[in-house]
Amino acid sequence: MKNLNPLLNRQLPKILNRILFAIFIISILGFIDAAYLTSEHFLGGTPECSFFRGCSSVTTSRYSVIFGIPIAFLGALFYATIFIIAMTYKEIRRFNTLIVLNGVTVVGFLVTLYLIYLQLFVINELCLYCIISALSSTMLFILSAVFLMITRKQDISK
Repeated sequence: MKNLNPLLNRQLPKILNRILFAIFIISILGFIDAAYLTSEHFLGGTPECSFFRGCSSVTTSRYSVIFGIPIAFLGALFYATIFIIAMTYKEIRRFNTLIVLNGVTVVGFLVTLYLIYLQLFVINELCLYCIISALSSTMLFILSAVFLMITRKQDISK
């Protein structure tokens, strides 16, 4: 086991860089998805669904806006925030930044669970773009939690 520690210590920076890169890519994809839904909302259109049939029902439901603000716009802000926080961490490498990143992804994940609940049990329709966003926010939650745990163990072992 002692022989594995030096190997793991050499591989950790690569693993952490890959996780951070994945966070960047997923936040960009989530932003594009949410920005598309936001533009459809403001242009008065409804997105075409190829896999699920409920895009129109979900994106025009009374649950698609909060105080007149489209949920998709809030999603775009969420993904942009994740990207900015991750970029900030990449530049300054402060552990507190990871705590903020993780906190934001926890909130995003909880909102995602609620929105999926609404689609499944209240609206009774699923939106492909909403599912893509749900998968994106769930992956960001998992990746940021793993990143935080690995970084914390690395900081403790120093």
